[in-house]
Amino acid sequence: MNFLAHFHLAGTDPGFIIGALLGDFTKGPINSRSFHKNIAFNSLPMNTVKGVCLHRAVDAAFDRRAALKKLSALMPKESQRLHGIILDLFFDYVLSHHWERYCNQPLQDFAQTITQTLSDNQGYFCTKSSDFSRRLIEHQLLERYGERSLIYAIAERLGQRLGQKKLMMQSIEELWAHEKQCIPYFFEIYAEMQIIANDRREKLLADEPSSISTVCHKASKQNIF
Repeated sequence: MNFLAHFHLAGTDPGFIIGALLGDFTKGPINSRSFHKNIAFNSLPMNTVKGVCLHRAVDAAFDRRAALKKLSALMPKESQRLHGIILDLFFDYVLSHHWERYCNQPLQDFAQTITQTLSDNQGYFCTKSSDFSRRLIEHQLLERYGERSLIYAIAERLGQRLGQKKLMMQSIEELWAHEKQCIPYFFEIYAEMQIIANDRREKLLADEPSSISTVCHKASKQNIF
């Protein structure tokens, strides 16, 4: 899942919204040293830790969707290591074009709510997540994931970083060529992801642990990171 989908699946709680971003910028188990060094851990609100847990649970569930194999089959086999990146971007692209199907709030208003929450909570971010959140706000990325030109630009930059620019662009071209065929798979997968995310989020919100370490312990036992 890419950022627009993660923010949508996070719900309306500010802590979960922050966690939806931080989930891509923190590594290792939540109570590990590798996690602590990337974030102002001791000052995090409880629901932000839960939001990171939700982000990781969503990613894990998404990767297990059977229909993803059908989408991957449309792209070159030699680019298999890139398929996850491309499909994440594609899902935000399709979600943007079918936003009214999933949210009563206009996309522009939704994006403004998210970016305001991020702006108000910069103190919790590490350098990389802070830099990205500023780019997200400055370039209005959440409102623009439906633009092919933006998806191309992101894919090109990631391809260059990975030394696979040509293969990345070939793969995304194949996906565009089969766009109409792909959209029903998106509907199927995203409907499943909404059920999974809503269930996990409600359980996390209902739980009232005494400390962040308790959240970490319970999350570990539930295998959601």
